[in-house]
Amino acid sequence: MRIELQLSSNMGNGATDPFFALTALCYTTEESPPVPPSTVCVDFSQIAVGNSVEGLGTLNPSLAITSSTGNAVAMAENMDPFAYRSRFGVTNYGMGALGGFADADYVHEYDFSFAPGVTVSQFDIKMLDYGDYNPVGATQHDVALVAYDTAGNEIGRDTLSFQSDGFIDETDELWITGDSTAPEGSPGNYTFSVSAASIARLNLEFSSNLGNGATDPFFGLAVLCFEPEQTPPPPTDTPQTCEDLGYATIAEDSWNEHIIRGMNPITLGYARPSAADYAIVNTGWEWSGNPNQNQVTEIHSVVTPFGAVTSQDYGNEELAGQVLWFAAPQGAFDQPSLQVTIDYAGDGSDAGSHRSHGRIAWCDNPNIDPPPPPEPLTCEDIGLEPVATADWSQHVIRNMTPVTDNFAQPDDANYVIVNTAWAWSGRPNQHQVTEKHSVETPLGTAVSDDYGDEELDGELIWYDVLQGAFGAGDLPVTIDYAGDGSDAGSHFSKGLVDWCRDPNAPAASSTLLQPLGENGAQVEVAFTCSDAAPTLVSAAMNGYTVEDGQVLWLVPNDNAFANTVDGGLTAIYGPSFSLVVTCAAADGAQSTTIVVPDLGG
Repeated sequence: MRIELQLSSNMGNGATDPFFALTALCYTTEESPPVPPSTVCVDFSQIAVGNSVEGLGTLNPSLAITSSTGNAVAMAENMDPFAYRSRFGVTNYGMGALGGFADADYVHEYDFSFAPGVTVSQFDIKMLDYGDYNPVGATQHDVALVAYDTAGNEIGRDTLSFQSDGFIDETDELWITGDSTAPEGSPGNYTFSVSAASIARLNLEFSSNLGNGATDPFFGLAVLCFEPEQTPPPPTDTPQTCEDLGYATIAEDSWNEHIIRGMNPITLGYARPSAADYAIVNTGWEWSGNPNQNQVTEIHSVVTPFGAVTSQDYGNEELAGQVLWFAAPQGAFDQPSLQVTIDYAGDGSDAGSHRSHGRIAWCDNPNIDPPPPPEPLTCEDIGLEPVATADWSQHVIRNMTPVTDNFAQPDDANYVIVNTAWAWSGRPNQHQVTEKHSVETPLGTAVSDDYGDEELDGELIWYDVLQGAFGAGDLPVTIDYAGDGSDAGSHFSKGLVDWCRDPNAPAASSTLLQPLGENGAQVEVAFTCSDAAPTLVSAAMNGYTVEDGQVLWLVPNDNAFANTVDGGLTAIYGPSFSLVVTCAAADGAQSTTIVVPDLGG
């Protein structure tokens, strides 16, 4: 904070009486808020100004700062090198006693990461003097601190956004708010703060309406603090069981995967037994290698529905033959399949060869009521009138030829719901793991998982719903095997096709004026919104806006484009054609009608 004594009069700025003095200057300092005991605030002053702050351990054993130029250097208030100057002329004003840093090449692309096995729950960094200089003439300015977990998933961000007129001088507000003397929270004095579990890496990202990159190159960073997560308990020799929680074990699954630097992540799926309502995912680590092969990055991560966990490197050949169980993410679970993704998590400085073990305990928690079995969606469920229903049942097996069924659209139906189901087939103890299939329709594609074995005999697992307005006549449904081919994959694809009528849908038609010839077919389109949904939202043929009563030529062509005359649409070219009209009710609910024109050819 800065305080000025400003003297002025009707004649302008300045003292009207030059012969005076000041005395008895007193002030009271505010107490700084206490820093939590586990919070680490980096001391940049330990590095000589102008020297690099980059690399693991340079500033703190757990922290690594990286820039795209490799030239992020320590800086200090009122000292060169220069990152910025306040509007009062003080170099690097606001960095304070701990100093700060900036990219000496003014590119400002920064990455913050941590030592292997270290994650943090809080990360703060102050940006100073950003926004009072705009050499590129941008009008929208965005800066975001983005946090990622060990698997690279975004888990948090703090974004600063502000606008300008593209030019900044002493008359602009940003001349003040973009300066390092501005109040906290201004672009020139902003602390980014991200809180999340298991933060493994952060990026500081700059963008504007002109693209990526900082719009003000002259700024600095300071007051970098982070809170390491508590060290996990040491691994144990035994995995956790259902009985440890007072539950009953229904079944167990396991994995044993080789981990190595440069590997592709491994995703595994495990079908939930029908009686299980709770899952414990025990994650284990095992040394592998040759005697005296003392690697230090034998580390891996496991992403589960209950969160991500990361091992440490627990040792070398003295642990040969032991599995160390280091975490057990768990929770209530009612989905058909549980997925885990396993990946190398070391820093890549050596091969990191070791093994990941897992043991999934499927439990019956007597305190959890079993969920009702999933049911297919009906027309009535979404407020539509049922018209007709059809179904299919198709045996699926590895190397099959895809099978297509066509379902005719009833005349008064304008909406369709496709419910997809999976059913086991086989013999007891025939535990295939690739009983998966896909169902492809014009509304999208559904892909099943492998949901189990003989315990599901006679059950239907309804796993997806495809739905939407429809007007194409026949609905093609194509079923194909979707497993990896490692076993026969024999099972059934079953489904329901429910034809519905939306009474609020607009009336739409395409009347053939001239049948298909060398110049295409000429049609007249007509549409009217219903009384219940009276507001026209859009009306388009192949995405081109049309008007009620408009006459068009539709010309079959492998390429899609349109002709206009004096700005008016006259002809549309494409491999197929559809008129889509959408209207809205007073509450915003929309209804759509789709018409496929008859070209008469």
